[in-house]
Amino acid sequence: MYIRIKRHFHALRVLTVSVIVFMVILSGSAGTLADDLKSLQDQYAALQQQQQQLQQQMGSQKSQLATASQQKAAIDQSVQLTSQQINILNSQISTLDVQIAGNTNDVAATQKNIDENYNLYKQRLRATYEAGKASYVDVLLSSKDFTDFISRVELLQVVSKHDTNLIDNLTQDETKLKTDQAAMQANKASLVSSQGTLAAKQDMLTAQQAQQSQVVSDIKNNYNNTTQQYNDVGQQARQTDAEINAEIAREAAAERAKNPGTTASAANIISYAEGFQGVPYVFGSANPAYGFDCSGFTAYVFANTKGSGIYLPHSALDQASYGTSVAQNDLAPGDLVFFATDGGRTVSHVGIYIGNGAFIGANSSTGVAIVNNFMSISYWRNDYAGAQRILN
Repeated sequence: MYIRIKRHFHALRVLTVSVIVFMVILSGSAGTLADDLKSLQDQYAALQQQQQQLQQQMGSQKSQLATASQQKAAIDQSVQLTSQQINILNSQISTLDVQIAGNTNDVAATQKNIDENYNLYKQRLRATYEAGKASYVDVLLSSKDFTDFISRVELLQVVSKHDTNLIDNLTQDETKLKTDQAAMQANKASLVSSQGTLAAKQDMLTAQQAQQSQVVSDIKNNYNNTTQQYNDVGQQARQTDAEINAEIAREAAAERAKNPGTTASAANIISYAEGFQGVPYVFGSANPAYGFDCSGFTAYVFANTKGSGIYLPHSALDQASYGTSVAQNDLAPGDLVFFATDGGRTVSHVGIYIGNGAFIGANSSTGVAIVNNFMSISYWRNDYAGAQRILN
């Protein structure tokens, strides 16, 4: 009998210790869950902040890329224009070369003609004075009378003047051709000088073109790398958000197991929510230290209001499936009101109804703020998508 009582007493003591250990574990688990959730929320907010910084960096790099590309396009245009100018000069120089060559031939032909006529003139003189024929003097002295003398003088003058005029005209033609040739040579020298200047300019522009192409390539690579980092951080943020929702679900389950009901009132919820007015809007954030998006704000308020213990997922669409549906005419303070602000019918925004036709929420344009008489505002009235009652 003593042994049986001792065994029962031992079993009871073991059971009591087990219950105490279970309660301690449960309490510790609740603390761990809350700590894990806060850690995940902090991590998520940090990822969101990093993603925003990367997005700003992408915007800056995109602007730099546009500027660098415009500068490269300007250099490309200058290179093309300079190349066209060089081609025009080359064509002009080629044309001048042909003209100079033709002019040179003309000068040579004229000089040859002068030489030939001058030689003929000398031959006539030689024939007159050295070939045994009558000289000019003999021609004049052999005249019959004064009238014949005058006629012979005039004839000799005509012959001499003809030869002189012919040679003078040819000499003038040669002088003009040589003057034209000198002008063309000077023009060619000027064109060749301009060609050298343009060639040097083209070399400089080509170097700038290569350098600017490298600048554009580097900015593109940086932009692509930043974009990849942005996508990677976004993927981490989505994974963290999924972990947050899973953690919220675990905390909600633990809270329901510990406290089947809630002691928080709508007044407590609204008072706590109103204390965050002015906190900025930060997409994906559920941490007042950084900011809130709409569902992050409602989830944080319901989870952290004293006596609430209501954990909602960080998603307006998912929150729309919690609680009990409420007609618009039956709205009560503490209800969640939902809107489809993306132009479709899918819930994309949520706020907390505070009574008298007003709700409080985190809006992208104002941060956490109260919207009064929202059903009188076409934007909210047209996008209204229903309400859910979360509080018992």
